[in-house]
Amino acid sequence: MRVITYVLGRSRVSKIQQKFPKTKKFITAIAISLGIAGVGLSALASANGTVNWTGQGTSNGALDTIECTASNTSYLLWVFTLGGGNESVTSATLHLSGSGSGNFPMVKTGHEMKATTPYFNLSTLHANVTYVGTLGRGAANLVISHGCPGGTSVTSTILKDSSNNIVLEGSSVPLGSVIHDSATVTLIPSAVPTGSVTFRFYTSSTDCTADTTFNGGTTMGTVALNGSNPGVAEPSTATSALVPGTYAFKAKWPGMTGYTGSISSCETFTVNKAQLGVNTTVHSDAPDQALVGNLNLGDGAHDSAAVTGGVSGFTLPNVTFYFFGNGVSCTNGSTAGGTQLNTLAPDVNGVAHPSTSETALAAGTYNFMAVVAGDNNYLGFTSDCEPFTVNKAQLNISTIVHDAAHQDITNNSVALGSVVHDTATVTGGVSGFPVPTTVNFTLTGNYTDSCSNGSAVGNDGIELSGAYKSADTSALGAGNYAFRATVVGNDNYLGSNSACEPFSVNKAQLSVTTNIHDANHQVVTSIATGSVVHDTASLAGAVSGFTAPAITFTFYTNSLCTGDGTSVANTGADESNSSLVRSANSAALAAGSYSYKASVAGNSNYLGDSSDCEPLTVNAFWCSPGFWAQNYQNLVGTDYDITSILGVHYNTISGAAALKSGAPADPTIQDMLDAGASVYGGPAMNSVADYISAHFGWGGTSATGDNCPIDAHGNFTGTLSIQTL
Repeated sequence: MRVITYVLGRSRVSKIQQKFPKTKKFITAIAISLGIAGVGLSALASANGTVNWTGQGTSNGALDTIECTASNTSYLLWVFTLGGGNESVTSATLHLSGSGSGNFPMVKTGHEMKATTPYFNLSTLHANVTYVGTLGRGAANLVISHGCPGGTSVTSTILKDSSNNIVLEGSSVPLGSVIHDSATVTLIPSAVPTGSVTFRFYTSSTDCTADTTFNGGTTMGTVALNGSNPGVAEPSTATSALVPGTYAFKAKWPGMTGYTGSISSCETFTVNKAQLGVNTTVHSDAPDQALVGNLNLGDGAHDSAAVTGGVSGFTLPNVTFYFFGNGVSCTNGSTAGGTQLNTLAPDVNGVAHPSTSETALAAGTYNFMAVVAGDNNYLGFTSDCEPFTVNKAQLNISTIVHDAAHQDITNNSVALGSVVHDTATVTGGVSGFPVPTTVNFTLTGNYTDSCSNGSAVGNDGIELSGAYKSADTSALGAGNYAFRATVVGNDNYLGSNSACEPFSVNKAQLSVTTNIHDANHQVVTSIATGSVVHDTASLAGAVSGFTAPAITFTFYTNSLCTGDGTSVANTGADESNSSLVRSANSAALAAGSYSYKASVAGNSNYLGDSSDCEPLTVNAFWCSPGFWAQNYQNLVGTDYDITSILGVHYNTISGAAALKSGAPADPTIQDMLDAGASVYGGPAMNSVADYISAHFGWGGTSATGDNCPIDAHGNFTGTLSIQTL
């Protein structure tokens, strides 16, 4: 039996089986034959030994059976079962390690031995029992019968927003946030908490801290723990959308058997005021729309403000508008210098519209600004400057050139020496804004296509038509001209130049008329041979103040003014008429055809002219022998006295014809005139008449015919009737 007992000792059996697996049935059979079947090999024990604890009486690190008193005093009751009858264990000691420590004697009660120890963390606790004596036939085990953790608890909370994002303790959340709480219950020693957690909400951290009995604030629901270790209860009832302020949540777990309850610390958070923004848009008054570009002079404008940053459910504060006039400095975010306008409540879209309108605006740069006020829920904001510009109006100026009679001569011509002026009409003015009255004029001479460098002409006020008038020009020389008018701009208007207004001054047409004068300043067209003449000319068309060119004379040796004439000097005013100018005297003219022509050249102001051709005939005068025979005695003492040649002998006359047969030889001229043709013959008498004509330079002969220029008393008549002897 000792051998078998030894062999069947609890630890030995296991070793034999491991080493000699084929002996398992044999050993079992021995056990049955000894009457210990059903006990199992482990129940076969020998004197003295050790039994290990393998977690009996616990599950997942917790007691299977908890028995606590009202005080929740912690303990563990250990039971060492000895295997039933026939055991002879006299003592046993419980040994703890891991989370526990110590050696605890066990007290025998019936077929068991018991020991009470402090409560230790079961998850990491190790135990065994050593005994003295022999175990019985049944199973020998070391178990924890029951105990009491006698534990504590810690309840902690985590705040979350409506999107389940964690809100850290002491942090801030936006206006209108909706917050709920979540609680975690941790048991010490570790165990799965059961039951529910109650939440409370406080409108100040002070109220939360002061509520040590968990009776203050507002109950935010009781939520069951989720059965985890540690346990979680969530969510609490959510708050409404919160206004700015400091708030707190607190949670309480009432405890459970073996564990005392706990209240969390205050979980505080702050709801901030929302920061508003405001954007402004300048609107034109007509039409009421966002301003595109600039306003025109005299237009009106108003502002529109869009408030941003509003939170649903929280009414936006009012918006106040400010206006900064032209030249008033505007700084972003500051109303300094601005004029306060109206105050409006934003509509459901956050728009405040319209501000007070600023009308009839002068040219310049202006600013609007909007301020949204702060209140219990919002931080106010001042917008940036919203600049806009009112343009200067563009003036236009048109001109019309007038002559002295106020007739329009624009793009037309006037006579040399005309006096003209310009007129200008200014348009583009805006009601309420006086149009500048400074209108300047310039006149450009030698105009081609630009009048930018014209000379200034004075302003002579307003014509009856209402147009501005330039001063009159001086008498204008011939040429092309252009007026231009300029209206000067000012603070509200842009000035303007008119188009060039051209006109021309024509050259004056000169005209020359002539008369040939003899030495006695008588107008002649035919003269006697040997006469001296000069030409006279009258100039028409000259304009006062504009000197006409001098007249020139040309003398021709034909009656048609053809060929190359001879220039004859202009000697100034004619002695007979100072309004005429005359040529120098001609030489004594031989018989023939001549002509004069007078000319005046053109210049910058005049168109020249040539007179008509003025023919002159120099006649060959001849008086018959009978005229001289009858009248030579009457002509004594006149210009045609021939006394001095009466004694000339016929034989000395050059080219004399033969005397009549039987006539006295070598007669004198007087002899022949006294006797006549009947004595000396007609041809000889004609030769005497030729001699007398040559004596006076008349150039006539019997061949040219009788053209006697004097009468019987010596008066020159230019022509005489033919007289015969």
